[in-house]
Amino acid sequence: MDVALSEAGREATMILAGAFGERTVTRVIASDLERAALLGQAIAEGAGVPLALDGRLREMDRGSWQGRPKSEFRTLWDRAAADYWRDPYRWHVPDGEGDELIFERAWPALLEGLDAVDGGTLVVAAHGQLIRVVIGRLLGVSSPTSYGYALEPAHAHLLVDAEDGWSLAIRQAGPKDIR
Repeated sequence: MDVALSEAGREATMILAGAFGERTVTRVIASDLERAALLGQAIAEGAGVPLALDGRLREMDRGSWQGRPKSEFRTLWDRAAADYWRDPYRWHVPDGEGDELIFERAWPALLEGLDAVDGGTLVVAAHGQLIRVVIGRLLGVSSPTSYGYALEPAHAHLLVDAEDGWSLAIRQAGPKDIR
């Protein structure tokens, strides 16, 4: 769902984007949903680099569970939990997505972004579940352990690609940590 940011969320987004001004950024890719697109646009403009909006970077689609009241969502989850725990990575709402489907959708967009920077710095402005799933896969952490990489609002993770694989250099970076 394309949920708009609150005024406080917009302010936090702009503060986070401003923190990237001191870093060398080669390219920015972002979800086309407003809250991530705004961050991507602000970082790209500040760095003077291209921004590519990509629907493949959208948040998890929870299908018919999407937008339901929390109590109703909890009831649906309680009924489905046993199935989830049998195979957390592959489980998904029947008409929605789970970790495996998010990764399959997002990974090609990330590879294209990395190819475009040719060794430079790629900034990805996306959503919590997508970020968690991708980091989990890059670091070899399974679901549900990957929930430890959930991202707080207006924060960032810094991943570094090296010869021996990806590493998480900075976790839960706020604006002061990015500078």
